[in-house]
Amino acid sequence: MKTAETKEFAAAGARGLDAAARASLLAAVTLGFAILGAAQGRGPIPSSREDIYVLHSLREERIVESSWCTPERAGFALPTGDVLEERFGLWSVRAEPQTGRIADPETSKVGQIRTCTAPTLDPRVFNFYAEGKLAELPFTGNGDCRLVQADYPERGLAALRCYLNLRGLPLDYQGGLATSNTLISEAVLGGETDPPGYLQTSVATFRLWKTLPVGVKEGDETRLSGDRLYGTTNVPKPLSK
Repeated sequence: MKTAETKEFAAAGARGLDAAARASLLAAVTLGFAILGAAQGRGPIPSSREDIYVLHSLREERIVESSWCTPERAGFALPTGDVLEERFGLWSVRAEPQTGRIADPETSKVGQIRTCTAPTLDPRVFNFYAEGKLAELPFTGNGDCRLVQADYPERGLAALRCYLNLRGLPLDYQGGLATSNTLISEAVLGGETDPPGYLQTSVATFRLWKTLPVGVKEGDETRLSGDRLYGTTNVPKPLSK
């Protein structure tokens, strides 16, 4: 029998989320972002100015009435009754070298994350805050989670994408960005979805950018344009007729 949470997911795609659905999705959203696992590869990139991790998360605890999640800590409004605190274990993954396909999503536990999630005026968007450790590196982050589609890839599931702008890292790093590909279901804890057959909850990338050497200029966001972002700066323009 389907739970009320799953029914709300199914209805969300067609009509947005009412208060109950928002709370249910909110509960599952954080499930998704808890994300992490150590990257697999042949070793560090020579002369690299970043560290990259590919990870998987497993939710270990959900707290509906949280005293830890406060507006001062999270940096956003926390409507009464709509805030969730959740804790996740962070796991490294093992991929097939020939294809990149994940062969083992729980190779080794490499960290933990503690999160706060709260709804916004947009029923498909949730504010997201996190504190955690990855490979003994502490971090803090703010961002959001967005519902991509309810009842997809099948009824009872929901696909989301989340991000965190990272700060609070050791002095070796100037910052970072975490992004997730998240799938949530009726199952509250563990890595197996309900309906079964999918990995819960997120597969994510963490890119940690190292502090630049003396003399290297930091980025200037005013220099970014559509041409620069999409690599079209040097594309020849069509000849005039």
